[in-house]
Amino acid sequence: WAFSGHGRCERVPQQGRYDTPRACATAYPAAERQGLLFVLPKPLPPPLRLAASAGGSGGAPNADLAAALAEAAEAEARIPLVTELEEPGGGGWVAQDVWRDLPYDWSTLMENVLDSSHVPFTHHASMSNRDVIGPYDLKLTSPLTQQGFTGMWKTGPRAGKLGSQSTQFVAPGFMRHRLDGGAFSSLTVVYAVPMRPGKCRLINRNII
Repeated sequence: WAFSGHGRCERVPQQGRYDTPRACATAYPAAERQGLLFVLPKPLPPPLRLAASAGGSGGAPNADLAAALAEAAEAEARIPLVTELEEPGGGGWVAQDVWRDLPYDWSTLMENVLDSSHVPFTHHASMSNRDVIGPYDLKLTSPLTQQGFTGMWKTGPRAGKLGSQSTQFVAPGFMRHRLDGGAFSSLTVVYAVPMRPGKCRLINRNII
């Protein structure tokens, strides 16, 4: 079977007729950004399905179509991205992406990676050192809201040896730490993707 991007069935093997609504799939708004596919788990509004199917307004009232387009644009604008990668020519940044399926909830993952104080203990002898630590003193630099927050750890990890660290959390599943040392900057970016109860996918972008 083959479907268009708006869910219309375009081919059924060994079947002469396929243009029936019963054969349609549920379409969801989707966008590709920075090499990742983002899907809004909310069916595409009927005015947009009709417009896409007909190649125009599809008979949808102009007001309904305009409202649906505005809603889609607003949702797309909320996609959490790495602003540094949006700089002209990539800004000279290089990203290494890894992903892993984990046997716990996405909120547990997000709580873990937001708390930088776990790094010296958990990642000793690999990416940190439990013998070179200092207080984890994150100060909020924006109001704490349901949409997230930003913060600054002025001293930074390894008792200040790597420079200050800024943090951004965009609810529910995006966070980034940026280290700014004297000679370098780096980012640790995490997308926590729910898969099913008790399981999530970690998408980790390490950027220098």
